[in-house]
Amino acid sequence: MSSGVGMVVARAVVSDLAEGRQAARTYSLLTVIVAVAPILAPPIGVAVAVLTTRVYVCYTVAFAMTYGALFGYISASSFVVQESMGYSSTVYAVVFACNAVRLTAANAANSRLVGRFHPRALLTAGIGATCAASALLTVIAAVGRDAHWPLLAAMFLLACSTGFVFGNATALALDRVRDRAGTGSAVLGALQFAVGAVVSPLVGLGGGPMPMALTVLGCAVIAAAFLAAGGPARRGVTAATRSARAAER
Repeated sequence: MSSGVGMVVARAVVSDLAEGRQAARTYSLLTVIVAVAPILAPPIGVAVAVLTTRVYVCYTVAFAMTYGALFGYISASSFVVQESMGYSSTVYAVVFACNAVRLTAANAANSRLVGRFHPRALLTAGIGATCAASALLTVIAAVGRDAHWPLLAAMFLLACSTGFVFGNATALALDRVRDRAGTGSAVLGALQFAVGAVVSPLVGLGGGPMPMALTVLGCAVIAAAFLAAGGPARRGVTAATRSARAAER
C-alpha cells in the first residue's frame, strides 16, 4: 500500500502545478520514470552493495591499478624502444612478443602454483614484484640514459610480475561477493578499462622513458596500498584454489 503513495502523490502534484500541454508533457515524463525506475533500481542497488564491500573494493582497485601499470608499459613501449632507444620496428616487435610470451608463461605458472599457495600470497608476491620492477624502471630511466638492456630487463620483470596479479586478484575480489558475482565482475571490468583510459595519455607527457616509468610506479604503489588496506587473507581456501586442487587430482 505504501509503495502506491508515491505514484498517487506525484500525479496529484502535477495536476496542482500544470495544466494542458504542460501537464501532458509532465505526465509523459512521469510515466517514463515509473517505467525505467524498476529496471534500473535492482542493478544500481546491487552495484552499491558490491561497492560497500570493503575487501572487494580493495582487491578490485589493486587489480585495476596493476592493469594500469601494464597498460602504461604497453602504451609507451613502442615510443621508448623505437624513439628513445633507437631500435627498429622489427626489434620492437621481437621485444614486445617476448614480453607477451613471458606474461602468458607467468599466468600459466600461477595457475599451477595456486593449487599449492593461497591466492593472496601469490597476489602479494606479484604486486611486490610489480612495485620492484616499476621502481627499477624509474631509477634506470633517471640515471641511465643509455642503459638500454637494463631498461628492457625491467620491462621484462614488469610483464612477468603482472601475471601473478590478475587471476588471483579477480578470484579474491569475486570470492567476497559470491552472491553478486555478475555485478562484481562488471564493476571490476569497468574500473580496469577506466584506469587504462586514464593511464594511456599520461605516459605520453614529456619525452623519454621517464613518464612511462613514473606512471607505472604510481599505479603499482596504489595497487600495493589497496592490497594492504584489504587486510590479511581470509582463512580457508577460495573457490579458485579448490578448483585448481581438484584439477591437479
